[in-house]
Amino acid sequence: MKNFKYYFLSLSVFALLIACEDDEPATAGEGDPLSKNVINLESTVATTTTLSGEGDIIPFSVTIPETFESDATVTAEVRLDNGRTTLGSATIPAGATSGTGTIGIPGDDGASSGNLYGLPDSATIKIIGIQLDTLVPDAFYTISSNEVKFGILDRTLGVAGGLNILFDWAGAPAADLDMYVYDANTFEQFESAATGSRYEVDLFENAGRPDGDYFVAIQVYANGSVEPTADIDYLFALTLPDGTVDIYTGTFEDAAADDFYYPVINFTKTTDPETGTVSYTTSAAN
Repeated sequence: MKNFKYYFLSLSVFALLIACEDDEPATAGEGDPLSKNVINLESTVATTTTLSGEGDIIPFSVTIPETFESDATVTAEVRLDNGRTTLGSATIPAGATSGTGTIGIPGDDGASSGNLYGLPDSATIKIIGIQLDTLVPDAFYTISSNEVKFGILDRTLGVAGGLNILFDWAGAPAADLDMYVYDANTFEQFESAATGSRYEVDLFENAGRPDGDYFVAIQVYANGSVEPTADIDYLFALTLPDGTVDIYTGTFEDAAADDFYYPVINFTKTTDPETGTVSYTTSAAN
């Protein structure tokens, strides 16, 4: 029995000696980033977005500290406070230090803040990756960036074959406001939305609507206040055919029942004669 124990002890010592002799640094071969000069790029990300809806598409720009001989694809991440994330990309051309791209916001989770301006600073965009079209010899690049926060609205509208307009305001639905769309030149009324609910929505369709200039008007049906007048903050979210959303905010000062405000939002419908592609440009009237 003693010889049996000694036999297994000898095998253990022999295995340990072999392990020590083969204890070389691990490597995955010539392509291993550990064998290259690892360079981290401190990038800067920016977006014009201060408010967005879940499921919307927003633009962003990115700047890196050096140029490359080939194009570089930079990956951005949007993260919501509820933990959901999405990815988007921007291309930085060869010889340049900046580029632009778009990224989608995670889809609607059904939650609602009940606030006109949604949840402030509830989304973050940052840069998390970079890929070069042509690799740089003996170099492996990583990337990091600042973080930019923006707010998420309770609701916006999706792409629907035209200019999809959502109107929201403080005090709804007790404060009851109605929305109309007119031709800016003839003052012909094309659209109306008067439901008495929190939101008024309207789809200005591509089909059946001539190219030209239009405006959105608002009428106060009842201001919902015991005072004869009240300031009413408002928000418009206009979803364009490409999925991006133009957002405008403002205040109707001293609003009273039957007050009529126009123009509040201006927009122009244009059809490309060669491709037939319809586009819209929007602006706040004041």
